[in-house]
Amino acid sequence: MTEDNNSCQTRHRLLESACRIFAEKGFHKATIVEICGEAEANVALVNYHFGSKRKLYDKAWRHAFTQAQACFPLDSGLTEKATGEERLRVFIFSFLNRLLDKGSAGYFARMMNREMAEPTPSFPAIHEEALVPTRRYLCGVLRGLLGAEVAEEEVFCCCYSVISQCVFLLHHLPMREKVLCKESEMYEKIDTLGEYLTRFCLGGIQAVRK
Repeated sequence: MTEDNNSCQTRHRLLESACRIFAEKGFHKATIVEICGEAEANVALVNYHFGSKRKLYDKAWRHAFTQAQACFPLDSGLTEKATGEERLRVFIFSFLNRLLDKGSAGYFARMMNREMAEPTPSFPAIHEEALVPTRRYLCGVLRGLLGAEVAEEEVFCCCYSVISQCVFLLHHLPMREKVLCKESEMYEKIDTLGEYLTRFCLGGIQAVRK
């Protein structure tokens, strides 16, 4: 194996370890020592490959977001003939999977969960590159369902209503086993959750449209 291959593999290990640890602990509590220990890499290699902890974090959240997009596209499997109802359903299922995935596809959502509690200087970039495009896509779907005459404020409010119901399920993860008991079983079934939230949101959209 050449030195370049070794270097690329080390960089990749550092990035993967950073994604997992930043997702688990957030930027402020994660340490370079811990990331390098998991990646089996010398601490000095973070500066060599990324420049600083902050720059490693920026690479990590972008890498995690790309993984989430690849695994769960917001328009997965849709054709141009898809109805607004179908588009909303696919969005909700994809978004829920991004939020609740227990593997690498869920790292970005967990990083954002930490980011909301303890914002970092990276948040403006995260907002513009990841959160705004997601919100813009959903607003387009909702605008089609609400009708051409709907006010932008109504579209905006519906968008945050849909997103909030999904994100709540991520925020209350630590409380499932302690509080929800038997009810927690429902929250492990994304198919059940997705169908329920789709019906609920479509009912709300219909009421707003009237």
